[in-house]
Amino acid sequence: MVGGQGANSSLIKRENRNKILLELIKSPKHFSALKRELSISSATLTDHLKSLVDNGYLEREIKGRKIVYVVARHGKTLGEFRLECRKRLESLLTTYGVCLNLEIQAKLRDVIKDIDSTLRKVE
Repeated sequence: MVGGQGANSSLIKRENRNKILLELIKSPKHFSALKRELSISSATLTDHLKSLVDNGYLEREIKGRKIVYVVARHGKTLGEFRLECRKRLESLLTTYGVCLNLEIQAKLRDVIKDIDSTLRKVE
């Protein structure tokens, strides 16, 4: 790879996959909703979703005529899973916040707020 292009490509892939996971932690979504929210190409989204499903991070559920992507909960209730995600995101922000760009920091804070609001609904 010339001039570190491989490292940049890996970083962009990781950021895109993290953005997908953050969106799906908020709520399950179908392909077109994810594409609209994230503003990435269909091919790129397809590749990332396949990788995330293959590696056990996401599950595909059929809802009517659409496939909906959900974060794999590995046997936990939705409330338990969301609480665990919230704790991990909070820890990530605390530990690595200064290393993350401002956009990612803000996105993480938004997801934590969204999780908090869903946890209050579950209570």
